[in-house]
Amino acid sequence: MNPSAEITFDVDTYRRMGEPQAVVLLYEVSTETIGIKPANVNEVSAYLVRKHSTRSTRVVRSRAFFRKHGIEPVTTMVFTSAYLEEDILVLDLRNTVAYGKHWKSLKQDAAKREAAAEARAERERVRQERASEKLKLRDEREALRRENQRLKRIERQLAARDRELKRARLDLERDHPTDNDQSPIDPHAKQNRPGGLHFF
Repeated sequence: MNPSAEITFDVDTYRRMGEPQAVVLLYEVSTETIGIKPANVNEVSAYLVRKHSTRSTRVVRSRAFFRKHGIEPVTTMVFTSAYLEEDILVLDLRNTVAYGKHWKSLKQDAAKREAAAEARAERERVRQERASEKLKLRDEREALRRENQRLKRIERQLAARDRELKRARLDLERDHPTDNDQSPIDPHAKQNRPGGLHFF
């Protein structure tokens, strides 16, 4: 905004507004806020949106609007808290600074804050990734511990089964011993039969 009653804004803001050919200017006294709303070029109170000296900005001129609301900038002012509310560009006259060295300093400070915010976001992302990896490793270790416990239980069950089989075999051998003391019968040996005839 400058003393020539011009309000300029960048082409990105212009596109987000829908690239209107004309706008109407609104003013709220209680908040000292200007609203720039897209409008039809045929509307009586509409102001044309023109290209500025550079193709990257757009400008709206209205001395009558400035005089009506007592807006009298003595130098070029920059709105520090401009924002879009739907398709209306909202400009707060209470949050302006003179364009120049101070504005450049504000832009540099804003860039520094943005860089710091990005750095914090990156650190937070790395922290979350590390925390996620730690949780993953902990879960893997827990799964391995449970698997080892399961294998040990199986080993104990197999060892117990082997002991039971050994006891069963020993019990079987005790209950049914093998008669190794009896002499084998010779089928060719003569046997004495009671009451039989004996030949010499």
